[in-house]
Amino acid sequence: MTRLLKPYFVNSLGKMAEKREDNGPKLSRIEILEILRHPGRIQADDVVTYFLKGVKYSTDLVEEITGEKDNLENRMLKMGLIGGEGLYLWDEKNYEPIVFVGQMKPKGTSLEDLAKVNYGYVSPEGLVFANQLYNKAEKENKKLLLLINTFGGAANNYAALKGQSWLISENIRKLLSLRTQIVSLVLGEGGSGGALQGQIGDKNLMLECADYSVIAPQHAATILKYADDDPDRIAKALELLKPMAHDMLNLGIVDKIVSEFPGGSHLEKDTGYRITMKYINDALNKAFEDMGKGVHHVGKLRDQRIRKALRYGETKGLLDRFGFSKKPETNFYIPAPISDKVPRMQITNPPGELVPIAEHFSGEIKKRWGIKKEENGIKCQGKIFYVPVNDELDYREEDCGWVLTEKTYKDNHKSCPNCGWGEGLSYKEWIRILTDNDSFEQFDGLKFEDFKQTVYHTASYLVSLEKARQKIGLNSGAVTGRAKIDGREAVFYLLSFDFMGGTLGIVEGEEFNLAAQRAKKYKVPLVGVFSSGGVRMAEGTLGLKQMEKNVAVTYDLKRNGKPFYSVLVSPCTAGILGSNASQGDVIIAEKYGSGNVFSFAGPRVVSKGGGKLDEYAVASGILKEIKLPNGRKAIDETVLRRDMKDTLSRYVQGNFFRKH
Repeated sequence: MTRLLKPYFVNSLGKMAEKREDNGPKLSRIEILEILRHPGRIQADDVVTYFLKGVKYSTDLVEEITGEKDNLENRMLKMGLIGGEGLYLWDEKNYEPIVFVGQMKPKGTSLEDLAKVNYGYVSPEGLVFANQLYNKAEKENKKLLLLINTFGGAANNYAALKGQSWLISENIRKLLSLRTQIVSLVLGEGGSGGALQGQIGDKNLMLECADYSVIAPQHAATILKYADDDPDRIAKALELLKPMAHDMLNLGIVDKIVSEFPGGSHLEKDTGYRITMKYINDALNKAFEDMGKGVHHVGKLRDQRIRKALRYGETKGLLDRFGFSKKPETNFYIPAPISDKVPRMQITNPPGELVPIAEHFSGEIKKRWGIKKEENGIKCQGKIFYVPVNDELDYREEDCGWVLTEKTYKDNHKSCPNCGWGEGLSYKEWIRILTDNDSFEQFDGLKFEDFKQTVYHTASYLVSLEKARQKIGLNSGAVTGRAKIDGREAVFYLLSFDFMGGTLGIVEGEEFNLAAQRAKKYKVPLVGVFSSGGVRMAEGTLGLKQMEKNVAVTYDLKRNGKPFYSVLVSPCTAGILGSNASQGDVIIAEKYGSGNVFSFAGPRVVSKGGGKLDEYAVASGILKEIKLPNGRKAIDETVLRRDMKDTLSRYVQGNFFRKH
């Protein structure tokens, strides 16, 4: 149904609903959450069949992706979304084909209802399906309609082994660079990266009772250790996350809020549905009318998308700097530049086989490794994983079992020279490993208070930031600078896991942008060293949008022919692995490393939600064998720490650049 079909009673009831004042939410965040999660809520297929004529699902793409020929519409739904094209009627005689991608959540509460749409999560196959539909819209010169309603990306072994992080990152890049016109509408739940990879448009709309969040509030409450018997635990988490439509409008993440039947369309199934659909229909009509007939100005629209992404997290302007706006009162610590006078660790070539030898270990080493007096070496606790067989995701593993002397352990940068197992390293240690002695010159760093105030500038968060600064001696989790690798200069961007888990916020996002601009200015490669727990929960959806910003930065580098090399340091998860870390011209990962965790959802977060990620599913050696739809492997090389500089130097010296 299009704008031509507007029954009188819908208009009459709509006018009654429109009398509400539009000066803020009438419901609490917890009440809105209950509404948007109701199984009777309007879904993507409802909107598509109401708004478009002649709807046809792209089952040919489903067949291509799954390799199956029967029950293709059901197989599409099991991906967690629908996709195809339909006709948009301008008037009774003129129409225009539009490609649509709509995420689906369960329409009931039974196990059958849940399984039918992959429990409300977008599967890896769904991410591939969405990407192909994005390409279809661009190739066939058709507008694109995006409908968002998902818990997020799936958090399980299967999704990890299908390269979910890389697929999300690639879909973000595709939407940012797409040469067509895009309208997006958040219908219900905008869950994390699964929503982000399907929401980036030129006109971005959001239903009044919808959310867009970096993490589900129940998971946030668990991570924040709110008591299970606290009746306000979810409300407290929502107050921290601030994910509702009016929050998104204030942040500039969406352009317009679309009204709903008061309390949700499910309250009065007949009337509520018609009124809400009228609002949706009118809002979509307005968005497409503003764009005009046909697809045009696509280069300008693409550039506007890139510029908007780069503005998520803006530093203060002149008025702010001269004190004409209110500034948070807090002290901050400015670290001294790193002038590394510490000699590089000596790297020895270990013998082919290490055997136990009687050698004294310091008390610290004995305590760390639990070595008893009668023991005479550090027994490696690492495991060696063998690659999957065919597509069955089979794997084998064996214990490493090497026995290391203290010298061997230190000479190999606190790791095993056989399998790579070891302890986490600080950003300073990675600088020593990867760069020439005394060549690193640190750039001045930004701090959170340098940015325009948002709803996330809370007193408690500023206190937490200050504690982290004093503890680590950094303004943020990002460290940037110039250095040489075997005499060749590069700009470095490092994330310090010691600073709030290396999480991604507006400072870290802007520091990556500035590092890229400096690499372009100096005409040298950009090297990213990534160890991160994902997006910083305290910065909510603005933190989530740094994923989009990161990918926009890498796309800008690609357009300008500047190389970007990504070094994955365990643990590297979530919003970093699903954005810039997986966009490198070359992606190098440490072999095994400190825990060997490379996944979109970290095992800790997954376990808090009641799920499980096995060790093999997040191991770099296994992920290295994953072949992505674009023909690349997820990881180009897995490297022991002792060999990391030589491997990186090979690409830097050759100025390696991947055109596609």
